[in-house]
Amino acid sequence: MTFRSTWILTRLFVVALCVSTTACGNEANAPTATPFPPKVVITTPTFTPIVVPTFTPSATQPPIPTIDSSTPAPPEDEWATYVYENTGITFKYPVNWFVSLHEEGNAVSIMNAPPNGVAAIKGYADDYIEIRMDLKPTNIETYGSIKAFVDSTVLNTLPPERLVSAKELPPLSQGYTAFRLITLGYGETLTLYVANKDNMIALTTSYVPDRMSEKTYLGVMDQIAGTLVIP
Repeated sequence: MTFRSTWILTRLFVVALCVSTTACGNEANAPTATPFPPKVVITTPTFTPIVVPTFTPSATQPPIPTIDSSTPAPPEDEWATYVYENTGITFKYPVNWFVSLHEEGNAVSIMNAPPNGVAAIKGYADDYIEIRMDLKPTNIETYGSIKAFVDSTVLNTLPPERLVSAKELPPLSQGYTAFRLITLGYGETLTLYVANKDNMIALTTSYVPDRMSEKTYLGVMDQIAGTLVIP
């Protein structure tokens, strides 16, 4: 074999070897295929509309009930007894009326209608009456009499145009002295002072003179005062 032939064969062998080595190197160094991320499926929530029923008023509405705002007083032998243990005061009141203790605890209201009723909330009605009674006696020993107490503490400072009447009453059934005072305000205010000797209790109510309560229920105030026991 000639030198040229040997050189050509050697050259071909080297080229073949390089091609083989490059291919193997490319295969060995070939980048790893990155897998595709999983496909995200977005689900749109189904909206179900809420059906609101429509209100169709009836052709005829039921009548609005009338509220009896007062309860007539029963005979006195059917009255209940209220006892205030803090001061020992007791009195009787119509069993079908209502007694409500004031928040401050020094007075009660005696009403012929429920405390949460229409008449009591509005504060008036043709046949509604509320009598407030003190539960803390006032000592009048230094005045000498109930009349002297009223003269000194009320009448001496009351404008003459506001005075309707002031009258000392005969002794009550339990022997207590009493004094009735009627004054003008938004309407008329009647205050009945009752004393067992040195301790006095006041009963008060307000009314419009031309309403039924003046004639129908004011007498109940005197009846309640006649059952009052002051320690």
